[in-house]
Amino acid sequence: MSDIENKKAAREARQSAASRTSHAHSAADLAEASMRRYFASEAYRQRPHAPAGSHLVAKELDAVAEELRQTFPGADPARVRAIVDDTYRELAASAAVTGHLIPLTLHRARAALEAE
Repeated sequence: MSDIENKKAAREARQSAASRTSHAHSAADLAEASMRRYFASEAYRQRPHAPAGSHLVAKELDAVAEELRQTFPGADPARVRAIVDDTYRELAASAAVTGHLIPLTLHRARAALEAE
């Protein structure tokens, strides 16, 4: 959110909380609590999250790297793994559908290793 949107949200939260003021809490306390809830929910919504089945992805990437190490026995194993990981991250960053990422990763990583 931009600073202007944050300020607007904070102002609205203060006004909303002030309109519900009870005798137990001051308007400032309620506004502060409201703003904290709002910004906490925004932070939660914008957090990077691990996709479902990410532990399976790690195992599949291990298998891809192993297959490529066998296909290119002269290549440095750490370099092969780095190419696989970088390729997967690059593809996953722009993927709308994730079911095809592992085969695409294998194909592109193989092409990158052949080009070296």
